[in-house]
Amino acid sequence: MVWLTGGPGQDATSLVRGLANSPPRRTRDILLVDQRGTGRSNGLFCGPEPTAPAEAFMATMDTARAHRCARALSSRADLRYYLTPYAMDDLDDLRSALDGVIQD
Repeated sequence: MVWLTGGPGQDATSLVRGLANSPPRRTRDILLVDQRGTGRSNGLFCGPEPTAPAEAFMATMDTARAHRCARALSSRADLRYYLTPYAMDDLDDLRSALDGVIQD
């Protein structure tokens, strides 16, 4: 089972404790994948912390603020590569690398 999280910038690896003894874990291996722009290695955050309540993110829906955030993040990341097709390519690369390593 591959676990991809949602939410603004949420990383999957922060869920490891909650999933360690979960019902799916009893019969499945769980692969946690931090997608590009999430997690500790290169989180792309502007505004509220990822753990903030959903209401805190409403201010990020402001167009001018979103443009300022994109400009700031562009100084350290090429934002063209933080899109779903690239995330799926990353996941497929990981799947390919693990092929044969993980046994049924």
